[in-house]
Amino acid sequence: MGSILVMKKENIAKSEDNRKIMNYYFIAQIRINDKKEYQKYIEGAGEVFKQYNGEYLAVDNNPEILEGEWNYNRTVLVSFKSKNDFLDWYNSKEYQEILKYRLGAADCDTILVKGLDKSFYEK
Repeated sequence: MGSILVMKKENIAKSEDNRKIMNYYFIAQIRINDKKEYQKYIEGAGEVFKQYNGEYLAVDNNPEILEGEWNYNRTVLVSFKSKNDFLDWYNSKEYQEILKYRLGAADCDTILVKGLDKSFYEK
């Protein structure tokens, strides 16, 4: 079962380089064990994402495996406009209230990936 991560805004400046980041992407690999309990998470997640500038980019219950093994039955990709938006969302009271349903109903591996700025493509 996953654990709850608490990240602090004051650490952001120390960890980012000087490039302007386009977006941050929250990626969740999920193996649902209790669909009824997981549904409680789903019922509240979309609205909470919107409140914090989050946008679903992909939800796939049957991703195509290209290499290796895949022990999940759902992959979710959510975009945030900034790391602060992500942190505000993840640490919000609203999200923490529903997160317990996802963590209790599924095995989850999640990561946060920073997007590239447009200058990356101009090289």
